[in-house]
Amino acid sequence: MTPHSLRELVSIGQDSDIDREVEKLATELRREHEAEINEVFPTLGSATERIKLWRAFFAKDLDLRAVSPTLAWQAFAFHPGSVASSFRLRDDEQEPWSVLVEQFEAWYMLATTNSVPHISARDAALGAAYLARTRWLLLSAPFRPDVAHIDPEDRGYVDFGVERAREAREQWLAVLAEIDKHSTLRSKIDVEAESDLLARLEIGEKTSAEADQSGEQATTPSKDPYLRSIAGYIITHLLLPRFAWWRSWTLVRGNLGRPVSVHGLATAAVFAGALVAFVLSALGVLGTSSGYTAAAVIALMGYVSIAVGAAFHRELGWLWLLRQPASSAVGLLTLAALPADWWAVSDRDTLPTLSKSPDRWAASDGWAILLASVILIGVGLAYLVIEASNHGASGRSLFGRALGVGTFGLLHAAMVSLIGLRFLLPAFASTAGGMPISCWWTTTGCGNAALWPAPMLLAATAWSFVSGVFLQILWDDQPITAPLSHVTWKVGQ
Repeated sequence: MTPHSLRELVSIGQDSDIDREVEKLATELRREHEAEINEVFPTLGSATERIKLWRAFFAKDLDLRAVSPTLAWQAFAFHPGSVASSFRLRDDEQEPWSVLVEQFEAWYMLATTNSVPHISARDAALGAAYLARTRWLLLSAPFRPDVAHIDPEDRGYVDFGVERAREAREQWLAVLAEIDKHSTLRSKIDVEAESDLLARLEIGEKTSAEADQSGEQATTPSKDPYLRSIAGYIITHLLLPRFAWWRSWTLVRGNLGRPVSVHGLATAAVFAGALVAFVLSALGVLGTSSGYTAAAVIALMGYVSIAVGAAFHRELGWLWLLRQPASSAVGLLTLAALPADWWAVSDRDTLPTLSKSPDRWAASDGWAILLASVILIGVGLAYLVIEASNHGASGRSLFGRALGVGTFGLLHAAMVSLIGLRFLLPAFASTAGGMPISCWWTTTGCGNAALWPAPMLLAATAWSFVSGVFLQILWDDQPITAPLSHVTWKVGQ
C-alpha cells in the first residue's frame, strides 16, 4: 500500500478547486507580514508557545489586498487538503507536518472560542466541526502505518504526543456523534469509515515511525486503555443504529479476539439445533412430544448462552440485538389474551366448505394464516428499511442491512415463539371447546381441531416479529439495534 501524503490524509471534498487561491493567499501573507511570520517560527520554544503565536497572528484583521480577508478561514476549515499541499509561508520550511498541526490547532482554538474575524458564531461552529476532523487526522498520523513517514527529528514529533492525539480523537468523536447537525460535512465524509478508524487505531507509546526505525511491525499493540471504550461507544451509537452489524462484529472481534468467534458460532449452532429439532419433529422423524420439547429447551439454552457471554463481555450482548427477542416476548404474550380462534379451527361454521375437509392446513384456514404471516413479515421488514434509511444507511447496503437485521428478528421471534408455545402459552391461553393449546406438542396432537405445529409456529413468529419491530419505539426512542439499556438511567437523568 502506498503511504498517504499529508494532502491525501486530510482532504475532504474537492480541495484541489482552490489550490491556486491558497497559493496566492500564502504569497500575499508573506509579502504583507514577512516580519511577523518570521517571529512565529522561533528556533526555540514549545509547541504550545508556537500555537499561541499562530493564534494571535490569524486572529488579527490581516491586511490582504489581493485576496479575500476570509479566505484563510475558508481554506483551513473547509479545504485542508489544499492547505497541506499549497500553503507555505516560508520557502525553507522543512517540517510541514508539525507546522500544519500548529496552524490547525490555532484555527481550532479560534473557532471554538468564536474568535475568527468576520465569521459568525454559526459559521465558526460549522468550521470547528471540520477542523476537529483535520486535527485528529494530523495528530494521529504518527501512529498510522498507512501514512507517509514522519521524521522523528521533526520538532513537533515529541511535542504533539499521545495525550494530545487522544484529546483530538475524543473531540472528533463528539462531532461524529452529532453529525446530522452538520449536513454539509455529513455529505462529504463516510461516517462509518471515520468511525472504524477511531475504533481501531491504537494511540499509545509505539508510533509507526518508531516501529519503522526498530524494524518491528507497525501494528505492534500499544498501550491505549481507552480504545475499548471508544470502540464500544462507536458500535452502540454510530454503527449499530445504521444497521452496520458486520462492521460492529469485526470491531468487537478485534478487541476481544477468539472468544467472540467461539461464542458467536456456538450460540448460532444452538439456535440452528433448535430449528432442526423442530423440523425433524414436524416431519415425524423425531417423537412428537419429545422432539418439540427438545427444540424448545435447546432454544432456551441459546439465550442462556447469550446471557453468560454478555455477563463476561457486554459487547457479546450487543451483537445479538437483544431488543428484538425482548420485544418479541411481549408480542407473544399478547397472543395469550386473544381468543383461541387464532389456533383452534374446529368451530368455524362460517368458513367456506373447503375448510371442512380433513386436511385443514391445506384448506382456507392454513392459507389465511400463511397470507397473514407473509404480510406481517413484509410490514416488519419495510419498517426496518425505513428505520435504517432514517439512521443514515443508504445505497446498496440499505436493503441488505435491513434484511440482515430482519433475519435476526425472525430468528429471535421463532426461538421466543417456540419457547412460549411450549412452556408459557399453555399456562395462560384460553382453551377451545375444552382443548388446551398444549395439544400441539403432545403425542396425540390436536387432530383437525387446530393448526398444525408448523403453521402455528409461523403465525406466532410473524406476530412476535412485527410486534417486536414496532414496540421498539417504547425503548427511549432508540433504534431497534441498540443494546438493552435505558440512556437516561446510564447518564443519571
